[in-house]
Amino acid sequence: MKAIQPLDIEINLEQALEFYHAQENQFQDQKWSGPGEVCSVDNSADGVYGWALHTLNDPSLPYHMYENPHEIDHSKYAKTVNCVGWGEKVYSYFDKSYRGLIVVSPPGTYVQPHTDIPSKYKIHIPIVTNRDCVWILDEGEWHMPAGKAYLLDTEFLHGTINRGSTDRVHVILEIQKDQINSFSHTGKI
Repeated sequence: MKAIQPLDIEINLEQALEFYHAQENQFQDQKWSGPGEVCSVDNSADGVYGWALHTLNDPSLPYHMYENPHEIDHSKYAKTVNCVGWGEKVYSYFDKSYRGLIVVSPPGTYVQPHTDIPSKYKIHIPIVTNRDCVWILDEGEWHMPAGKAYLLDTEFLHGTINRGSTDRVHVILEIQKDQINSFSHTGKI
């Protein structure tokens, strides 16, 4: 397998954008920002922000993307109060996933190439992107167009850069490799 594999899952971008705009307009109290104190990689990601779909804490409190990064048992996570509408469909579709997030990477965001623990994949669902948002991989740069879901093998070297003039908005979920067949790899969300 290569680092990124497109899944045959079609995304309803209209509903996904409605969900994202609901986060921006109705759930500012759930928003987290910045890479957080536990991020050990030196990135240019101070402007990154987003919302959690999963939490290990009180579902009514914000949950930062790097909070408790080592808990991999999906059954310990609960749905957040802002996981509504299309976000709830994503949560249900990938029911063995954990650490689900909406991540907004403004122009200039750079995530240094790195590897993660070899036992997991990340599922990326681009909602808003531009051609200048690319993945930096061993095999070169790769753009993830909106409208599909993608499987990222985090055991491979991977990083991102937004060279564009617009935000990059992705829904990101983690799933253990032994749970990869727990959802249909074809369908619509």
